[in-house]
Amino acid sequence: MIRNFIYVKDNFLSEKECDQVISYFNKIPSKLSERGNYNGVFIDDEDSPHLKSKELLFLKGRFQQAINNYASIYPELNFLDDFFLKEIRFKHWKANKFFDNWHSEQDSKNPYRVLNFMIYLSTHNCGTQFFDNSVIKSEKGRLTIFPSYFTHTHRGMPCPEKKDRYMFGGYFNFFKKQSF
Repeated sequence: MIRNFIYVKDNFLSEKECDQVISYFNKIPSKLSERGNYNGVFIDDEDSPHLKSKELLFLKGRFQQAINNYASIYPELNFLDDFFLKEIRFKHWKANKFFDNWHSEQDSKNPYRVLNFMIYLSTHNCGTQFFDNSVIKSEKGRLTIFPSYFTHTHRGMPCPEKKDRYMFGGYFNFFKKQSF
């Protein structure tokens, strides 16, 4: 049996919750990403004051729930060393912008990344394309989790509707505090 280790959960966030995340982060100064062609708010980990704000309290425990669901489907995860939610990002691509370079989330600058998660906060007739040409469509509230390694090389797709796009994502890393 070949397994792709890609987990997709529709309605992980409700439409209202997606709108709350967008509204909250649109009020905060963002910065242009060095890669990825987006403006973002970069959060260190789930202990962030942002994630503890009353507007986002509905997120509490949701990431643990997601990783528990992932591990129930892919129990191989239970044989890894401990890993932690880190490098959380709110991302906003303006119309006609997307990250079109093939990439994986683990590289020489980020060797500690284990899993990538993305929550689409807006719906578009496009999504995330994997190197094998499979696509996960961008649907409001949809969560996807997949390995950060070269086996899951991917890129964004252009939005044919030429609308702004919003995403909330991050990484499960081996280290709680960076040690190098």
